[in-house]
Order: sequence, then structure tokens, then C-alpha cells
Amino acid sequence: MASAQHRDAYHQFDSQIAKQQRSIDRGIASGKLTPREAEIVQDNLNHIRGALNRYKANDGRLDRRERDRLQRMLDKNDRMIRKAKHNSIRRVY
Repeated sequence: MASAQHRDAYHQFDSQIAKQQRSIDRGIASGKLTPREAEIVQDNLNHIRGALNRYKANDGRLDRRERDRLQRMLDKNDRMIRKAKHNSIRRVY
């Protein structure tokens, strides 16, 4: 049963990461994210992916501290993506 719980946790994080990746890709395509904004949130997302992969490689389990850390990072990056896509400051040229 524990391994099913860990698979569910990994799936949850993988889904959140994929959702953020789609949001970044759509923001770039629509011009709602500037290249610099996209670079920052993409770098954050790559860091989160790396952390998740390191946790998977260690012992295949996510403890509460690891889950909380991943969730905090994902939540913060999601807010950053949303804020960047909806800010009204754009170049006029």
C-alpha cells in the first residue's frame, strides 16, 4: 500500500509540473511572458524537476518534508507564472 501512495504522490507532482510547463509554453506562444520572465519560471520548474528526480533516486519515497518542500516550490512558481502572464507592463516596440 505504501508504494501505491508514493506513486500517487509522484503522479501528483508530475501532473503539476506538466501543467506549469504547458502554462509557460502557452505564455511564450501568446507573448504574455517576456523572454526573461519565461527564462526565470522555466529555470524554477527545471530546479523543481531536478529535486523530484533526486528524491525519487534516493530511496523511491517522498517523506513529508520533501512533499512539503516540493509543494511550496510549485505553489510559488505557479504564482510567479500567473503574475508574469497578467502584468500589464510590456514593451511598446
